[in-house]
Amino acid sequence: MTATTAKLLSELELLEIGYTANEHAGRYYGGPLGLNADDAARYVTEGHLGHLIARHGFGAVWDAVANHLAGNPSVLTLTNTARTEARNGRIASAEQHRKDAKRSFDIGDFDSALALIADAEQLDPRFGGYASIRLMISQAANPAAQV
Repeated sequence: MTATTAKLLSELELLEIGYTANEHAGRYYGGPLGLNADDAARYVTEGHLGHLIARHGFGAVWDAVANHLAGNPSVLTLTNTARTEARNGRIASAEQHRKDAKRSFDIGDFDSALALIADAEQLDPRFGGYASIRLMISQAANPAAQV
């Protein structure tokens, strides 16, 4: 990855790119058309990361996808079952972290709730709503700060 790409994309965006490449690149790689890793990177970028292209440009996102695939070539040959199981496991772990964060919030352990939400976001950055969850926890932790 170029230094420019690394500066443009946040850690969460890079995680999302990696997860998206893991879930989709193998569908494009090989096959009857004999698509290579660069082709797979292009199709993942164009077909699944349009919101990041709009924010950072095609080149930066494609570069990040291509670099992820270069560093993790085994994802290109994962079976559909393996891709689905990996995604479902990751999403289930994120959901468990969100549930645990709710329990921590309910008992007033706001630091743990925030940490669990941060962990959930690392596992499932596409879930959305994390900013509002963090705000709710922060407001509960510091009611005097609300004016």
